[in-house]
Amino acid sequence: GTRYYFLPSLALIATLVWMLGRSRPALARLTAGSLLGVSLLLGIPLDWRYDPFTDMRYAQHVARFENAPPGTRVVVPLNPDGWSMTLIRR
Repeated sequence: GTRYYFLPSLALIATLVWMLGRSRPALARLTAGSLLGVSLLLGIPLDWRYDPFTDMRYAQHVARFENAPPGTRVVVPLNPDGWSMTLIRR
């Protein structure tokens, strides 16, 4: 999800850094500094995480595939949830 907001986020941070320039009014610098601090101290750590993968019991699926007779289709679930792979035993 956040990959779609990378460039707009980068543009916002660049704008806030630009607003910190000395030629800007004090209120604009204070506002830009506050927003930049909040976005860097809170926004980045909250977005910098991945949910752990679901345990799909890979060893059980390997055993089921190895014990299947030739021609059998074995469906193995994958991460993220809802994805799967169909293997045909040869």
